[in-house]
Amino acid sequence: MNLLQMDLPGLDSRTPEGLSFFAALCKSPDQTIFNLRSVQILIDHHDEYWYRISVLYNGVPVTIMLILFWYWSNVVLPKKFLEFEVIETQHIVLRVLIGIVAIYLLLIELSTIVSSRGEAIRSASRLYSIAAPVLLLVNIFRQNTDEVGFWRVQSWTTLLVWLRFAIFLRTVPRFNWLMRMIRESFRDMLVFLVVFFFAVFAFADAFMSIERILVIRKAIERTEFNTEDNIYEKYFKEAVLAWQRSFLTALGEFDGDLEHYNEADWMIFFLCCILNIILLLNLLISIISETYSRISSSSVQTSYGEKAAQIRYLRESVFGMFGRAEFDATNTLYIAQAINRE
Repeated sequence: MNLLQMDLPGLDSRTPEGLSFFAALCKSPDQTIFNLRSVQILIDHHDEYWYRISVLYNGVPVTIMLILFWYWSNVVLPKKFLEFEVIETQHIVLRVLIGIVAIYLLLIELSTIVSSRGEAIRSASRLYSIAAPVLLLVNIFRQNTDEVGFWRVQSWTTLLVWLRFAIFLRTVPRFNWLMRMIRESFRDMLVFLVVFFFAVFAFADAFMSIERILVIRKAIERTEFNTEDNIYEKYFKEAVLAWQRSFLTALGEFDGDLEHYNEADWMIFFLCCILNIILLLNLLISIISETYSRISSSSVQTSYGEKAAQIRYLRESVFGMFGRAEFDATNTLYIAQAINRE
């Protein structure tokens, strides 16, 4: 029997071959490669090390940022206007702590982009990870929290902070395949969304015409515009409101002007309900169900694919500098090959 010793690529060596190993693995068009036991052994070996790095240097700061941000945004800020001394103190302390964590996470992402010579910025998850701390820093340095602009930024920051935490959940074994399913569902929905919004815009145009009929019949009042209104309010606001009403109709929330519709107007409304509510939304359920069946039937393959993606994500980040550079006999794979079976 011949005993071969093979160094596991990418963990014990900082060579270009080792760094590109998981990149090539993740880019493989044949995802069934993750069903191979040899590939699973390689991924498990690396994941044992990189999962600890991810939790300690990535997961813990992200979780702290989420908790601090939630308490600051939902508990402290609404009560800040009461001018209690304790609340004001908490406001200052939380801004400092959130700023420290946001700067830490931002520096990690920026250093990753620099070390990869800009290639890492092509990843959507990198952009989300950068946008969340940037918006956080923008808002925590604003003194006036009683303005529309502050809370507009805060609303988008909230979504990005929770999304940043969801990106971390991709590294957790119990959640990685589920996060993969959500991502794949959005990809499978792209063509459907084009058709869906095409129908929404089409019926919005029809509803605008019906609204003009109701104005002519004096069933409803004409919308008056001020000469000092901006371009949006003069020319586009009416169309945007019609798109919103058409979208809500597709979700089952109907407009209050239905009582003024005649038979011809009701025909357009019926067509809207049949196409948008009955046909397209049930088609969406079928698309998501098919995606769920595909991902859940290959949950093991999907799980290892997500592990490989996260290992690549960490190797390309500043955490890649923490990889062991010296040779360690415990980080090798030994393959026993039978030379003579007689």
